[in-house]
Amino acid sequence: MRDALADLRDGRGARIGVVGEAGSGKSRFFRELRELASRRKIPVFHGRALPFGSDRPLAPFRDLISDILGIEADTNAAEVRERLRRLTELRLEEADVAVIATLYAMDLGDKGTPAREAVDTVMVKLVRGLAHDHPTIVMLEDVQYLDHFEAGLFSQLLDASEGEPVLLLANWRGELDPRLAERMQRVTLGPLAPALVEQLAADVLGAESIGPDLTRLVHRAAEGNPLYLEEVLKTLRQNGRIWYEGRRARLKDPHLDLGLPDTLAGLIAARVDALDPLAKGALQVAAIIGLGFSPVLLGEAVGADEPMALVGELVRAGLVTPDGRSPDTAYSFASVLVWDCVNRGILGLQRREYHRMVAAAMERVYADRLDTVVEAFAQHCHAAGRVRDAITSIYRAGEDHRAAQFFERALDCFLRGIGWHDAAPRAEKDAQVEARLHVAAGETARILGLASAERMLTVALDIAAEAGPRVAEARALLGLGQIYAAKGKFALARANIEDAVGISRRAGDLSLHVQCLEALGALELDAGEVDEARRIYEKGLAAAGDRGDLAARMLLGLANHAARRGDDEASHELLQRALPHAEASGDRVLLGRVLNNRGIALLDAGKPAEALVEFRRALEIRRGLGYRQGELVNLHNIGDALLRMGDHARAWAAFEQSRELARDCASERGVSMNDVYLHYLRGLRGEEVRADLAAAGAEAARLGEPESALLARWFAARLAQDGAAAAAIVAEAEVQGFPNLARQLRSSGAVRGSLSG
Repeated sequence: MRDALADLRDGRGARIGVVGEAGSGKSRFFRELRELASRRKIPVFHGRALPFGSDRPLAPFRDLISDILGIEADTNAAEVRERLRRLTELRLEEADVAVIATLYAMDLGDKGTPAREAVDTVMVKLVRGLAHDHPTIVMLEDVQYLDHFEAGLFSQLLDASEGEPVLLLANWRGELDPRLAERMQRVTLGPLAPALVEQLAADVLGAESIGPDLTRLVHRAAEGNPLYLEEVLKTLRQNGRIWYEGRRARLKDPHLDLGLPDTLAGLIAARVDALDPLAKGALQVAAIIGLGFSPVLLGEAVGADEPMALVGELVRAGLVTPDGRSPDTAYSFASVLVWDCVNRGILGLQRREYHRMVAAAMERVYADRLDTVVEAFAQHCHAAGRVRDAITSIYRAGEDHRAAQFFERALDCFLRGIGWHDAAPRAEKDAQVEARLHVAAGETARILGLASAERMLTVALDIAAEAGPRVAEARALLGLGQIYAAKGKFALARANIEDAVGISRRAGDLSLHVQCLEALGALELDAGEVDEARRIYEKGLAAAGDRGDLAARMLLGLANHAARRGDDEASHELLQRALPHAEASGDRVLLGRVLNNRGIALLDAGKPAEALVEFRRALEIRRGLGYRQGELVNLHNIGDALLRMGDHARAWAAFEQSRELARDCASERGVSMNDVYLHYLRGLRGEEVRADLAAAGAEAARLGEPESALLARWFAARLAQDGAAAAAIVAEAEVQGFPNLARQLRSSGAVRGSLSG
């Protein structure tokens, strides 16, 4: 590590992972490295992933930014805003700062919530900005706890630090994704050698050496684990079992039973029990707050006017440690093991009371910025028995995550809310809140491509139809209609969506009404009612007014309508109008749809290579969101573009991936369309596929996919080299209202079976 610091001073960075089991000294090593770097005037910025979740996604990276700007748990909202704006000094633009502000539940822009994958780009710029003027150390602890998206961002930082004067350090225990671990030089902290065990024991006891009885004990009990060794020695000293002979420490009365607990947890528990009652209570409340805590919040919760006196006692006991830029602002437990031991020692009734104290303290400390910790607040309310407050808050947290397009985290919040509501006493239940939770969960599950979405929305519809609210009923009907349409059940889809249109209009919910009109227009287009689809889209566009996000939806629908009529120029122009609205909206699902359809327009214009770029852009956005329905669409369209470019092997891989996703998402139409292409590619390899193509075409027709049905027949004709049959199918495509398909098949033998949306 000294070599790495020396290299850093010379402008050469590194990426190092420190690995070891619990108690091996990873966190201690990082703390001492921070002190060493401070003496060498090298800035160090630190974040930590938590084993039990956090109030907001990307918390480790938010903490990293807080360390950069000196933002603490008790920094008021105005000061947080001011410090965030200072990020422009690190060569970030105002739009970048607005992205960072979303991690603090703040809006510093005027274009809605920035995209979640935009955080990747901004964090990379931030790290490079830090390193521009001087070498920098970035530390992330316990990276084994990073969630899927956080791990992706960490991967981006590994890329960003390469070639920069940045020393990126991470520590973890257990297994880490090899795609991350293999990109770092690894330092393993294993058991201490016997000589080092004895030296550490003497240091802990303030001696120069230790006696033979004590030497045998520490080797037997600690097995080279430094944390265990420390806990054994502290327990012995607390119990008066250490005797000093000059500068040598030995066991007092070694023939007597030492009374040592058998486990490390037992040793820690013994030291906690030795605290005075006030300090022990404060320590337990701190454990309820979390692995890290603010003395301000702790003091408010326990009613201490001078919380630092209590915290100081806990620091002297070695149970908590300063964890921040300033030693009097932020603290954390000395290790996850200490936190876990204290937490498990809290009795049931006592735990409920502590959660009540913390929830009340959060309301007072955070006041007008409770949204920044609303998920943690909900958890404390639930554990405290404040059921209504818990359910309301977890719903707000889910909506916040959904607005920021952290869909997996949003669904988790909604499902927790449903579980809490189901378990609540009858007097605490609220049917309208229950309906909203089921609707939100179903909508989010549908975006994620989960089969459970239909069940959730069906339950929501049953509840909302009886108890309201009407908007929840309309949202449930719309979601179910979209699911039925994906399954090819068009009669059911139409009935649900038409009901949703009527209810949303009467409820006066413009955004929902336009979304319902959009879904209805798509149904009409699928049914071949081209003029009716255009009328609906134009009605929706007029209703959208100056709402750019809603206008983009209708412009997208009109572009699909123009493409269906074979008017490529009009389709392209409408998509060009929709794109800036989609970009400004911050709705990455919508932006992905626009980019996807731009790709289709380029395919129709005979530009598959350019189309491939748009499809891949859309896929990158959708994968970042976990939007599996969108992923299957883009993978299919990528396969379509590659097939037209003659790259059959990669086209096969794309269609196969799309088919697997379609099956996982229960999208029968997606499975059917991919089957048609996969059978055709098998036929190009020389396999006999006539029966398979006929079956796939029949299935496509059953599911309301006439283009795929025509393609299956045309592919069969092409493979049989039956020109007359192929020409007849082209003519049939014209009659059925698919001029682009007919033109493509007639002109060059290319195919069009791309999915819009």
